[in-house]
Amino acid sequence: MAPDVSFLSLGAAGKGRLRLTDPLMLGAVVFCACLFGIYTRPVGFLATLWPANAVMLGFMLLRPESARPLGWLAAGAAYLAADLLTGSYLLKAVLLNLANLAGVATAYMLCVRFPPDAIRLRQPNSMFYVVLASAAGAGAAGLVGAVVNPFLFGGGSISGGLLWFATEFVNYLTILPAILSWPPSGKLSVALRKILSGREDWATASFARSGLPVAALVLSCLLALIIGGPGAVAVPVPALLWCGLAYPVFATAVLTLLFGCWSLIVISSGYLPNPIGIADEMTLVSIRLGTSLVAIAPVTLASVMQSRNELVEMLHRSRRRLDLALDAGGIVGTWSRDICLPPAGSDDTLASVLGMKREETLGGVDALFSASIHPADRDRVLSSLDAAVASRTDYQCRFRVVTGQGEVHWLIASGKPVGGKQVPAKRIAGVVIDVTEHAETKAALHQSNLRFNVLTEALPQIVWSTDADGKHDYFNHRWVEFTGVEVDPTKPEIWKTLVHPDDRATVDTAWLESLATGKDYDIDYRFRHRDGAYRWLKVLARPIRDADGNITRWYGTSTDIDDAKHLELERELVAHELDHRIKNFFTLVNGLVGLSVREEPALRPLAGPFAARLNALHQAHDLIGGKPGSGGGTVQGLLRRLLKPYEEPAAGRITINGAYVVVDSGAFRSMALIMHELITNSAKYGALSQKEGRMQVGFQDEGGRLLITWEEAFSDRPEPEEKSGFGTKLIKTIVEAQLRGSLTLDLRRDGLTVTIDLPQSAIAPREPGKPET
Repeated sequence: MAPDVSFLSLGAAGKGRLRLTDPLMLGAVVFCACLFGIYTRPVGFLATLWPANAVMLGFMLLRPESARPLGWLAAGAAYLAADLLTGSYLLKAVLLNLANLAGVATAYMLCVRFPPDAIRLRQPNSMFYVVLASAAGAGAAGLVGAVVNPFLFGGGSISGGLLWFATEFVNYLTILPAILSWPPSGKLSVALRKILSGREDWATASFARSGLPVAALVLSCLLALIIGGPGAVAVPVPALLWCGLAYPVFATAVLTLLFGCWSLIVISSGYLPNPIGIADEMTLVSIRLGTSLVAIAPVTLASVMQSRNELVEMLHRSRRRLDLALDAGGIVGTWSRDICLPPAGSDDTLASVLGMKREETLGGVDALFSASIHPADRDRVLSSLDAAVASRTDYQCRFRVVTGQGEVHWLIASGKPVGGKQVPAKRIAGVVIDVTEHAETKAALHQSNLRFNVLTEALPQIVWSTDADGKHDYFNHRWVEFTGVEVDPTKPEIWKTLVHPDDRATVDTAWLESLATGKDYDIDYRFRHRDGAYRWLKVLARPIRDADGNITRWYGTSTDIDDAKHLELERELVAHELDHRIKNFFTLVNGLVGLSVREEPALRPLAGPFAARLNALHQAHDLIGGKPGSGGGTVQGLLRRLLKPYEEPAAGRITINGAYVVVDSGAFRSMALIMHELITNSAKYGALSQKEGRMQVGFQDEGGRLLITWEEAFSDRPEPEEKSGFGTKLIKTIVEAQLRGSLTLDLRRDGLTVTIDLPQSAIAPREPGKPET
């Protein structure tokens, strides 16, 4: 534990700016301590309790600023002032205080070289340093006392020096521990509250809570007075040791100080008589030395207990941190094995994971592993552990265990030899990590990869993938079969060099657009085959996104459509030729009709409608381009085309609304005949035959069905002689027979309503196209 630098900064005396507060405080404290010692000493003897020197030394150690020359001068002045004010003459005061200052200076010079934690009684051996410093200070004072004792008190030099030494030694040992263990500023009241409330974290806190050690000390002192005799002073020692076990160092030092004061006072006052007589100087030396040595034991015990409690607390904190680390790292337990003396040990957590009771693990890690490891892994695990123990090397092994409930877990056991820097390893300690979830995930991933590989290799297309930036990192084997180029992970852009030069700009633009927008990649381009020729590929790719919608990968396929492309080109040539021939056929038929009418005028009534119907088919053919298998056109576009001759005469009287309906080319020709018959009938008998007539055609998508409503409004007209003519029969045949729909016709004197209901499946194009406006 680091020292409190605000109270102890040994060796820092003399540094920093000059401050008068600490020297003045030192002088005042020393002056008061001198007066206490003077007024309590027997007449003609040295003071029985002289706290001034110990107080001065402790103050300087706690407040290094006071150890400057000004502080020494203030303390010397305080010594002289106390003696002179109490009646001592100047020479005596100077000689006595010369011994005091010599002892303090010697002890201080030694203390500043000791470890700070030892001086603050924070180490088990702290009292050794205190005894050493006390002996040095008392020895210096004794040397001066041996010189001045004959002159001041008329005694011998040896006896005077010994008495002086014993007096100083007992004062240092009794008082210094209480001063040096003084709690830091602001913490004294907290420490006292903890002591009295029993919240201090000591193993024997119950003693402190009850106050029994203090009560035992008080009763022991009273018992010593009752018993009497020189040996009675040792009666309170067991109670002092109890205080050392129960209380922290400061509290124990204070109680020891009180006991020391009590023992010195009662002995010097005659409450504990001795058979030799108190006036015997050697007896006085013996009693004072014995009293001082008694103070060593309880304070040392308190220091040891404090260090022990701190170590226990550190151990508990380390254990808590270890548990947190084990939990965070997925570690389920720890184990160890002694290299020289098996079996090994393990913790309760590992036993609980394996579904075993604590008593079942007493045989050590060998027995624990032997009882739980999967039979297929047992020999391998134990043999590798024995090999690591024999060679004193690191150990790691992955294996399966079977719990008491029959569950299979995957574990990894890791261990390292444990030993000192120069001491051979004596044991192997390690941890066990449960990797069952990882193993299951790895197995599932392996199966997923296997299925993916089987699927991609079974497809006839080139399957590929890229990262989020569009760099290719995977091709299936079809890539090598098609291009003859081996997959090279270091050349993710090699595919671009195989694109036909005329297509590269288009391919780059489309690919960069897909990477930027995330839309599907769909393009046809020419790609170099392994034989050197360029073949058409249809390339499709879609992005994979994470939970936040960010693209993480692209997966795509490249399909060889070269044969289909060439077939399509051939079909276009045939379609163009067929379109040309059909147009010529229409022209030829129209010419034949006209020729027949000129030769047979009686056919003129039949020729007009026939030519009109033939013209409707011709226009429908022009609208769909005459391409077999094309997407057709819209019925609205066809209707406007057929109504074009009536736009000016019927301006504002024709309304077409509703959804645009795109139909297949085959159904488109049928729809052309239906629309032509309805328009022709309207021009003869309906809305288009009258200036006031109105026509409205609506198209409505009814979820899988197309509803066409043809409505006409006109003035009264006589009913036709035939309710159902050829045109009506033609429409009904096309709707019901060819398109699998239904026809409803409502003819009135003032209007007409035709309802055609068709299934979308009968008219939908094979490929959707843009609606025609």
